[in-house]
Amino acid sequence: MNDGWRRRPTFGLGLILFVAAVAGYWSTCVLYPARLVPEREEVPALRGLELAEAMARLTAQSLRGRVVDTVADGEAPNGSVAWQSPAPGTILPQGALVRLALSGGAPPIAIPDLEGYDLALATAVLRAAGLTPGALDTVPSSAEVGTVVGTTPGSGVAARLGQSVTLSVSRGAPIIAVPNVVGLTLDGARDRLAAVGLTVGTLTQRFEGAPGTVVAQTPAVGTLVTKGQPIALSVSGAME
Repeated sequence: MNDGWRRRPTFGLGLILFVAAVAGYWSTCVLYPARLVPEREEVPALRGLELAEAMARLTAQSLRGRVVDTVADGEAPNGSVAWQSPAPGTILPQGALVRLALSGGAPPIAIPDLEGYDLALATAVLRAAGLTPGALDTVPSSAEVGTVVGTTPGSGVAARLGQSVTLSVSRGAPIIAVPNVVGLTLDGARDRLAAVGLTVGTLTQRFEGAPGTVVAQTPAVGTLVTKGQPIALSVSGAME
């Protein structure tokens, strides 16, 4: 009698525990399975997307996004996603965080020094540096015809990827018509020649005309010469 009384409460308690276990399993694994095993999502590829679009794609996958850095990137457009972590294709639980870095654009490029290069080589160097050969500006210069004498912007200036660079190329020394200095004093002749970029060359003494004045010049008036060319003068009387 006593043994039966002891067994009945034990059996009843076991039954209660069994029913509770079944109910718990049913509620967690059948009615609310997500609470026990969260659904998982694949991380989408976001590189090159604008931030708003990248965030929208993450939200559609039940994931979260956060910008954590800005980096220089010559390929991803400025302001777009440059990299992400975790990588595309990673499987994450819903609600997981994906970290993003935005592109700050390509790093600046120093314009190379091209002075003295021929046009073909200068163009190739610009393209190799990630810059674009722009307008061609021919300028008078004592440098060899066809060689680069400068750039705009100048060498060493920071430029953006693909920026256009104007090349200044020598068309040779400027052509100058020799002015008339006959009748001027030597100092006057020197000043007039200097004003157009010429110099006084060989001086010859003559005893004709007004003393102290130029009585002849070589090359003759109107002759076309290059900048800096010396002009030979004949001066009447004593020369200082």
